[in-house]
Amino acid sequence: MNAWIETPNGSLIQAAAATHLSLKLNNSTNLWDVLVTAAGIPAVFATGLADKESATVVRNRLAIAVTQPADQPSTYTFNHETGTIDTSRLAV
Repeated sequence: MNAWIETPNGSLIQAAAATHLSLKLNNSTNLWDVLVTAAGIPAVFATGLADKESATVVRNRLAIAVTQPADQPSTYTFNHETGTIDTSRLAV
């Protein structure tokens, strides 16, 4: 499987390289973020989630999504408007 996690700023992280999916409370906004760590500093995947439960659901959905077999190279992005993880074919 060739799956990639896309961050809000447009960076791609190879899903197979991700070692941690974690939650972090942003103390300045009191909102939650979902972070992806592959090497070094964690990257934000989803930001501005209202509570820990919402952030946990997003993290768990991402974990399940990136471990499912895919027919083609895919990207996973967080859609803040719907609160879902969108999957799309990796365009070249």
